[in-house]
Amino acid sequence: GYLCVANREKAKATYMGLFIVIFLPLAIVFLTVHILLAMSILNRKLPGQCGRAESSLTAENST
Repeated sequence: GYLCVANREKAKATYMGLFIVIFLPLAIVFLTVHILLAMSILNRKLPGQCGRAESSLTAENST
């Protein structure tokens, strides 16, 4: 895996810059989506959330 360029340091810096520009935003989006999903799942599993949701549904259906 050698680079066939005259200035390897410049090519190395270019490839590192491209890697950061492409993959850093992807990693940020990946982590953000997973954190939001985890928070959503946690909110659904909290005790007491079910009781309130069921009582509001029965109140809406009774009218």
